[in-house]
Amino acid sequence: MYFPALRLSGMGYRKNFQTQQQPPDCFTAKVKCFNEEKSEENEALKEETENQRKAFEKLQEENKALKKETENQRKAFEKLKEENRALKKGKLQEENEALRKENVELRKAFKWIKMNEVSSSNQVLLSDTEHPELHVSDDCKQVRFKETSHQSERSEMQWPCVFGKEKLTGSHTWDVEVGEKSSWALGVTENIENIKEKRYIPVAHEQGNWIITLWKGKKFQANFADLTDLQHKPKRIRVHLDCENKRLLFIDIETRLWIHKYEINPSEQFYPIFSPGTSDKGPLILFNSK
Repeated sequence: MYFPALRLSGMGYRKNFQTQQQPPDCFTAKVKCFNEEKSEENEALKEETENQRKAFEKLQEENKALKKETENQRKAFEKLKEENRALKKGKLQEENEALRKENVELRKAFKWIKMNEVSSSNQVLLSDTEHPELHVSDDCKQVRFKETSHQSERSEMQWPCVFGKEKLTGSHTWDVEVGEKSSWALGVTENIENIKEKRYIPVAHEQGNWIITLWKGKKFQANFADLTDLQHKPKRIRVHLDCENKRLLFIDIETRLWIHKYEINPSEQFYPIFSPGTSDKGPLILFNSK
């Protein structure tokens, strides 16, 4: 059976379907415009993202620089703290050293005062004990070396000497001016009879002699032990004999520093002994300590 109307209707349907499959030009333009807008937006987003990335990297660099600066400042602060501690420590050490020196000076001054409280020995020389190469002044307060024919008979190590007149027990103090002399000897002895015979200062350490000597201007000896250089050449020396405490002190009056200290043996009596050396650069002069 033939139905022409239906076939026409079917044909119209296919034609209409084909027409819907082909969009109009305005729609295509809209899609293209949309795509272009999206592309521009994407490009803008990419550019913004890149700018943000660069800004972030810049912030990271600035942050690193700030961290580095902070670390440098921390190190500088620690260094300043160390320097401050060192300065404080150094200042405290200087203050402690100053106090220590002041304390030492006060102790010296106290000892000096206590020493001056000891009876001053009115030392005079026993002229009948003088060696022929020595000359004792009329007041028996000075002794000096003089050239004689005896000089060729002794060795360089033999120094003529003279004794003090007073026998000493207890505590006594006396002063001796040595001036600019290049050689001298001072001390005390128990062995007066042994030394009296030759009238020379003993050239070696013997029990019962406590003597200090100056050689050739600056070489110092105690009981003829090893020679040492004196940092300060004394011009006036205080001799302090303290039998009770068993000690004999030699003190530079100008600096108030000890030249030497002996631990002495107890004895019934001591005799002061003096030698102006073997050159005549002035006499040894005895004074009462003040």
